[in-house]
Amino acid sequence: MFVRSIVIALSLCVSNAYAEIRTAPPETVDTQAKYFFFGHGAGLYKSYADSAREKWQDKVSAIENLGFIMITEEREKGGDEDYALKMSDWIDTLMDKGVPAKNIYVGGYSRGARLSLMVSDVLSNSNINYFLLSGCYPRDNFGDDIKGNILSVYDSEDKIFEACADYIKLNKDITFKEVEVESGYGHGMGKSVRDEWMDPLLAWLKK
Repeated sequence: MFVRSIVIALSLCVSNAYAEIRTAPPETVDTQAKYFFFGHGAGLYKSYADSAREKWQDKVSAIENLGFIMITEEREKGGDEDYALKMSDWIDTLMDKGVPAKNIYVGGYSRGARLSLMVSDVLSNSNINYFLLSGCYPRDNFGDDIKGNILSVYDSEDKIFEACADYIKLNKDITFKEVEVESGYGHGMGKSVRDEWMDPLLAWLKK
């Protein structure tokens, strides 16, 4: 599968400004570290792709500063299902090398949140963490295999995605928290680094 790297040189690290952000997990694994796989939204496929790309990297950098090894790259348009399988394989490899499932986080904005739930459905591991930024797409129908520790943050005025509680089939293998915010930006709440979603994320990480 062809997946475009977010770096021209195709190195594992994204530019000097984002030196700790990787497009794939490191070969040498620190089993005590926390790993965060982050998916971007569909803005990178639109006319304002350059702005969306910069804001995506800003979000990833902000989360990296919370103490994570970040893994993220620009996905091929229409390739979410394939990328979810690729990401799931990476996570399986990390766990095979001794990284505890509780140290693994998967998240994303908009379409990236949708991607995160695909990964959860594939891995079906109740100890992996998922961060859904800007809700769930109402046309999606995920299976019964979703498991994990899930945080959803969405805007009350979002006209594209909605509250995830209406679409995730809660069960004993899911720890679920959802935060509704009123940012005034609707679905765009998650486009940039904002306190409206960073504060709930920080509170969730401290538990």
